[in-house]
Amino acid sequence: MKDGSSYYQVAFYPENVKWDGKFHRVVVKTSRRGVTLNYRRSYFAVDADSLAKAQTPEDQLRQACSDLLPSTSIHLVAQAVPPESSAQGAGRRYLFLIAPGGLSLVQMGTSRGINAQAATCEFDAEGDSFQFSTQKLMGTVSDENFQKWQAQGIPDVVRLAPNPATRRVRFVVLDVPTGLTGALDIPVRPADMERAAASTPAAAPAAAAVTAVLAIPDRDTPQQAWRPRATGALTIGVPSGQSGTLDWNGDVLLYRGDLALDQSASAFFNYAFGARFHCQSGNLVPIDPAGGAPKLLFIVGNRNGKVANVDLKGERPQYSGDLPVDPTAQAFFDRVWRLTQCPAQ
Repeated sequence: MKDGSSYYQVAFYPENVKWDGKFHRVVVKTSRRGVTLNYRRSYFAVDADSLAKAQTPEDQLRQACSDLLPSTSIHLVAQAVPPESSAQGAGRRYLFLIAPGGLSLVQMGTSRGINAQAATCEFDAEGDSFQFSTQKLMGTVSDENFQKWQAQGIPDVVRLAPNPATRRVRFVVLDVPTGLTGALDIPVRPADMERAAASTPAAAPAAAAVTAVLAIPDRDTPQQAWRPRATGALTIGVPSGQSGTLDWNGDVLLYRGDLALDQSASAFFNYAFGARFHCQSGNLVPIDPAGGAPKLLFIVGNRNGKVANVDLKGERPQYSGDLPVDPTAQAFFDRVWRLTQCPAQ
């Protein structure tokens, strides 16, 4: 761990290589004396595209589940959420987000779409074998929605039947055309699964397993992207004692409080964007030129697992998901959207 705490990253593309799967050595040298280099010493000349075509999607998903370390070609994050209702209390659900650009667009007849599959792998304490289940994520998609997914990421929900023997769950996503995979491991405490397996609708109030979440991609650094925070409300206050709150703990995303919308929207704008972006020549641009364009997206999930996506990238704010957005919250985000347009002061 100490050796890996600092390093140089070097990459190269082999030229005139015959992708025959054979073994090749790699040699890296330095002119600096007294230095020992630790690096990858070899590789197999495997054509990833050909390999992906030779394997079935299920085989690729099983391989991704069997690998010692989870694949990071497609970035994922996950958040545990409660069942939709108490009648479904004997199960667990996870909301996970597929990072922007992780999936490719392919032709499907006269339409275009995303050809992706996901797998859920449940490991016991020994970790030698796993229970395996798959699902298709989506099919055809409009250009507009695809552009949104590429800019914002793709949310999906996985349902997990309780098994007291489960100690780890690995979620895997496969982009079928490219063969790229992304995986994420989630440790499971024995007591959690035992309670889930033994629970009935009347065993415990739903609030006992509640976790509401908030994700603001533009506030996170690239290394922290899509890291939801466990919270069901965000309060903005001023020294005078006035405050305003965005609240999504209930069945709707709403704004309440005595702080003027313009003030609260301005404070929220600074909270969401101020660390990484600023207005310049009428545009919201990254402070660090390598930081990338703002995603202008907010994702909230309530106590019942309902999700609202607030998209400020278009000509007006757009709302999607199964969590309704109250007119009070829409008025709030209208003002935040105006600030993202960097109006003249």
